[in-house]
Amino acid sequence: MDECTAHFDDLDLETADLILKLQLQDVEELRANSKDKNRDGELNDAQVALSLFEENIESMRSILFDRQMTQSITAAVRADAEAIADVIREEEVACEDHAHAHRLNGSCVTSEVHLQSGDLSKKIPARLAGRYVSQDVGYELLKDIEPDKWREPDDHGQAESSIRGSAREHALRDPSNLVRDLPRGQEVL
Repeated sequence: MDECTAHFDDLDLETADLILKLQLQDVEELRANSKDKNRDGELNDAQVALSLFEENIESMRSILFDRQMTQSITAAVRADAEAIADVIREEEVACEDHAHAHRLNGSCVTSEVHLQSGDLSKKIPARLAGRYVSQDVGYELLKDIEPDKWREPDDHGQAESSIRGSAREHALRDPSNLVRDLPRGQEVL
């Protein structure tokens, strides 16, 4: 279905939705103007084609709205990343204090919580964004995280050639490269 929605990648959601609504109206007009006579509720080929086309349009609308929601969630997480990291650090400190208090008290810690390290990898959200939101967003996030990695001078201290830069950019935009190094279990959220 991605190949069907690829036509809408360069359009804003409102424009894409308007196009799909107009196509749905066209389907309804064709259905209303159809003078086909059917026996006992049987559908002819034209009616089946219209029904399939209508289902396809509804699926594309659903995908576009899902994409918008995913982009909105990504934007919210990016905007709140610092606050989220602060809360995680506070939780880590509270867990450590709790475990330390149990040890000082001589009681057994029955359920110690082990959170991820305080420095959450920024590569993971970048790669997930590249995979599930937009390759351009993932590319920009990766480029911001590791700018030196993507602008390596050659052996003589010269900047890379345009051919090498183009090949590097193409490799970055490949979704398989964006998610290659995700930790096990974090490939899909």
